[in-house]
This record gives sequence, structure tokens and C-alpha cells, in this order.
Amino acid sequence: KIGERLRTRAVAVALCVGCVCGGALASPTPGQVVELTDSERAYLSVHNPVSLCVDPDWWPFEVIDDAGRHKGIAAELLALVSERTGVRFVVHATPNWEAAVAASKSGQCLVMSFLNRTPDRDQWLRFTQPVLIDPNVLITREEHPFIADLAALKGATIALPKATAMHERITREFPNLRVLDTHSEPESLGWVSEHRADMTLRSLIVAAHTIKTGGWFNLKISGLIPGYENRLAMGVLHSETTLLAILEKGVASLTDDDRRQAVDKHVSMKVVTEVKRDYTLAIGLGLLLLSVLATVPVHPPAIPIGQAQAAG
Repeated sequence: KIGERLRTRAVAVALCVGCVCGGALASPTPGQVVELTDSERAYLSVHNPVSLCVDPDWWPFEVIDDAGRHKGIAAELLALVSERTGVRFVVHATPNWEAAVAASKSGQCLVMSFLNRTPDRDQWLRFTQPVLIDPNVLITREEHPFIADLAALKGATIALPKATAMHERITREFPNLRVLDTHSEPESLGWVSEHRADMTLRSLIVAAHTIKTGGWFNLKISGLIPGYENRLAMGVLHSETTLLAILEKGVASLTDDDRRQAVDKHVSMKVVTEVKRDYTLAIGLGLLLLSVLATVPVHPPAIPIGQAQAAG
């Protein structure tokens, strides 16, 4: 069964303590309505609602549903930020992530919802502290050995969506790999499944959900890259310094319980005590071992069981 398969093989991976929380953020009144300055209140009186660009197809983090509503873990957490700061978000809909990035660059939205900070994005965005921290894991086909050192793989191929933080970083830091451009994470998984790429890199939360619910019988989690966790923050246009200050207060109000409840609503996690030998990660990393069991899918993957095809 898929659930048993995940428990015994695919999801034996290392996860730092508190990765699904937000890290150490100063929070004078966690879980409470934040106190705004006169200038911040004046800003909102003029600029509310605030335009928001999101990834329309990144479940369980976020998605735009058929009714045009922002759903997922990011939506849950941003709703709390909105409630506590008074910032009202209105989604600027785009067909895909690349279009969302382009819309942000052109000033069509003031905020991007849930993304990693990179040198390229620093050129037009300033970032809040992380809203959520989640590790990335390497996904390979079933027959691929555990990956202990990605830098030791010469000429291996990795499929990654364009315009993403991981694409930018892997291209820069692992010249030994050949990066294959895709348009989406499901497409990247499809390429690995179809032997068009050796591996892809994906959020642990997203990977666990997708492997379980999408029927990827020939794929497994084969390791992680230390320091490559997703530090998912809100990005705000350089011109909107007051808005950034307001959102920082909102993020600081988020508690570990807020984050756990948002994640657990879509993906449940439990600690395991045994790991298959060929999946053991370096002891020196000082990490916990987690098994991630996705709940019944609210938004099923776009690619059905046994029909993983590259999009577009």
C-alpha cells in the first residue's frame, strides 16, 4: 500500500528540530492583534486592499482554486497576518509561478506570498522574516542509491522549475550538475519518473503529499542537502517600506502552534524511530527523523496515477 511504502521506505529523511516552525522571531504579543503606528494606520487607510501574487499551483503550500480563492498552508498563515495587522490581501491571479514573478517585477502586485529570498529577488523585493521553514529533499527513481554528497555526482541531471529559488541556487552552487528547465514541480517529477532526469529537489511537505496521493510508485526520497531548507517569507516591493514594517509585525505574531495547525490541516507529521540503513543520513547533522503522512488530498495533483506527463 502507498501509505506503508512511505512509512518504510520513501520518507525516512532528516529534518531539523522546528523546521516546520518559523524559527526564532521576536514576538511581543504572539497570537494577538499587533499595534500599529499612526503612519502605518495611515498607510493602510490609503492602500488597502493590498495586491498579492501567489503560486497558483503549489499544493499543499498554496493554490488558486476554481473559484479564484487562495487556499493552502500559505493562505492559512497569511489570513492570520491579515487578521492581526488589518492588511487586506486581494490576489492578483496569474496562470503560473513564472507569470507571478513577472507580475511582481512589473509592480502589478505589492506583495509575493510565500517564497525564498535570493540575490536575484533582492533586486526588487525586501523580505519579512520566514513565515514557515521547510527542508527540501532529493527525489529520484526507486533504483537510485541514497545521495550522501550531491557535489560528488558528475554530469547528473536535475529537473527544476524555472524562476525558482532552488533553480537559481543549484545552478550557481553545483556546476557538476546539469540543470534541466521545467515549468512546474509536477513536470519535474514526471521527467524523473520517465528517465528524462536523474532527480529533482522538492519541499519535504510537498514531496510527501505528492508521492502519496499522486501514485508515483517508482519514485523515492533519496536524501537532502544541508542548508537548503525553504525559508518561506513574504516579499514586498522596495518602494513599500511601511507595508514591509506592518507585515513584519504580523509575521512576528505567528506562534509555533499557528504554524503547526496550518500544516496539520493539510499534511500530518509524526516522528519515527527506525530508518532503513541505506537512507541513514550523517549523524553529525544532529537531525530528527520524520515520517510524513499526507492527509486525504483537498486539491489532488494534476498528474493522475501512472500518467506522469511533462506539462506544456
